[in-house]
Amino acid sequence: LLKYFLKNKKYFKFFYKIIEKIFYKLIFLIVLPRVDISFTSGRVGRKLAILRKDKKIVQAHNLDFDNFLKIKNKKNNSKNLIVYIDQDIENSIDFKMDGIEFYNVQKFNKTILRFLSSYGSKVVIAGNNRRKIKKNIFGIKTIYNKTDQLIKNSKLVIGHNSTALQYAILFKKPIILLSTKEIQLIPTMHKNILTLRKLLNCEYYFLKDNLIKKKKINYKFNKKLYSKYINNYITENPNDKRKFFYLILNSLYLN
Repeated sequence: LLKYFLKNKKYFKFFYKIIEKIFYKLIFLIVLPRVDISFTSGRVGRKLAILRKDKKIVQAHNLDFDNFLKIKNKKNNSKNLIVYIDQDIENSIDFKMDGIEFYNVQKFNKTILRFLSSYGSKVVIAGNNRRKIKKNIFGIKTIYNKTDQLIKNSKLVIGHNSTALQYAILFKKPIILLSTKEIQLIPTMHKNILTLRKLLNCEYYFLKDNLIKKKKINYKFNKKLYSKYINNYITENPNDKRKFFYLILNSLYLN
């Protein structure tokens, strides 16, 4: 975030954010009570809870895993779809809260459209549910409120750094990650994409304006890295089919 403000010469916001972060850190350390129970979703979360010396740690999972369990055994109406995950980046609530502006929206949209168009009519967009106006994005068929199902029925998933990419990992779908010049201006987002690429060893393209050519689709993925990601960030107990809120209520009741 601080890199973003420096890159865009927003020096007042740069110093303001430093002061704000220090203030909240002090509040966290001095004022807030110690955590009694932590519900962790993966090995990494559990290690962080141990480092914080949380009193009780319950190995749970994140909510995407609940949805995965709910639909994984449903009939697969696969149509060899290529699913692009829309993040409605230009209207991101997280960006607005941090004072980040997403520049050159139209240029970004044209770049993404050119890339998706190279794959023809098989592309469908999983629309971001937060969009105020539900429309066909880029003029491509867009479906809302069914991201998990679309990914389950897909043959390939394309995205940036959306948490919905976890469905692609759970359903064992190959992934293409995309970044652009506009995304690069937001260091955190660009870094998240590169980190995810490293964790999964999946396909990654940095799109440059008019230098977009159709890429041969690689339908392979690294099963070991997918399993490792699930274990580290989604659940350490993939065979535990209990819902997240059941785990919460059960732990609170026993406590």
